[in-house]
Amino acid sequence: SCTTDEQGHYEIRLPSRGEYRVRLERSGDAWGAWLDGPISVTDALSQRQDLSFPDGEIRGRVVDANGKPLAEISIRLMRLDPETDRTEPLAILDFARDASTGADGTFAIQPLPAGTYRLGLSKKGASGSSQSFGPLSLGHDQTLDLEDLILETDLTLEALVLGSDDAP
Repeated sequence: SCTTDEQGHYEIRLPSRGEYRVRLERSGDAWGAWLDGPISVTDALSQRQDLSFPDGEIRGRVVDANGKPLAEISIRLMRLDPETDRTEPLAILDFARDASTGADGTFAIQPLPAGTYRLGLSKKGASGSSQSFGPLSLGHDQTLDLEDLILETDLTLEALVLGSDDAP
């Protein structure tokens, strides 16, 4: 573990040569990001390696069947396992991110590394109102704009018209 200086330089002393997985975290960002692949260290005494945060983004807007923006929709973005295209078990994945739509139905999830994702939408407190979109392929530092995602709901409204005597 180390921290960069004002110019972004860092120094890590490693015990030996080998392959290492590196996780970058911005101060105040609990998510961080794993680099896409391992870093091979060939000389344990001195090796320069430039690192950068992934800057991919998946964004869109969630609407109902009539095109009305939906606020406070729960969003779960899961990175698929490249070997199996499965999202479970979550503990094996790089991460799963949770977010929600704003008042205008929009969302943006970043920073994201390149990969294949599945996006789950659900309406808070409504059973049967969840949908999954994907697989979604995101390239290195790409912005994937999903535009309008329609969240279908299973709500049924029944009305009974009563007469003045309260009889149907």
